[in-house]
Amino acid sequence: MTEPPVSIVIPVFMPHAVFFRQAIESVLHQSFTDFELIVVEDPSSSSGRAMLAGIDDPRLKYILNGERTSLPRQHNRGLAEARGRFICRFDADDVCEPYRIERELAFLEAHPDVDVVGSFLTVINEDSAVIGSRRYPTKHDDIVSAMRRFNPIANSTVMFRRTVYERFGGWRDSALPAQDYEWFSRLAAGGARFANLEEPLVRYRLHGGSIKSSQLRGTILTTIDVKRTYWAKDMDAGSRAMLFAEQLLLVLPSWLVLKLFVAVRYGRRA
Repeated sequence: MTEPPVSIVIPVFMPHAVFFRQAIESVLHQSFTDFELIVVEDPSSSSGRAMLAGIDDPRLKYILNGERTSLPRQHNRGLAEARGRFICRFDADDVCEPYRIERELAFLEAHPDVDVVGSFLTVINEDSAVIGSRRYPTKHDDIVSAMRRFNPIANSTVMFRRTVYERFGGWRDSALPAQDYEWFSRLAAGGARFANLEEPLVRYRLHGGSIKSSQLRGTILTTIDVKRTYWAKDMDAGSRAMLFAEQLLLVLPSWLVLKLFVAVRYGRRA
């Protein structure tokens, strides 16, 4: 069997019937078509397999774990199954723009020095209405500099070379739920090179049932730990001020933390 150049990995647990189906269909309707889509589901009361009923596409590979594992282990299982030279990560409640894979693949093929590419985001709500946006630094040096303050790579937009996974390994349970930030920081510390495309290639969904909302406080805690592990020696005054502000957030009510987070990160109210 011919190996596709691109593998797209989607971990899923307790998928939303509408959002999950939209996410899958947004991948299957990409302008670039030579890929495999690997869905790795942990069992729950909500069956992703049932939600995929009626989709008959040979590019789709569905894996159901025998027991609850974790998001990092789901992700890593998908990476182990992937056959492509380039790997995309995607979340089960987001929406890919139709040309996402085409744009990112063309960039990596044209820039062999870049290991990981992401993009800007359009932020949507439960009704798919646009509620904000997110722009990131686009050049490697600016991205790595920003890592001292925040995660400047949106994980759901990322495409990276398979050699990156082979060199650095995958996600770590110990970094949950900031496993993305820890992985990118680990890569940066090891010399990997980054870029972000100056266009929103993913519609990133914020909703009350998402991990993005429910684990925000845990994300802040592990973000602080990642900063202390990888960036403490290189922080400037602004980075240290950001770290102090994150520590203050931990004493605020969760609903207020979410509102502040959305307002600061995405430019709109929750």
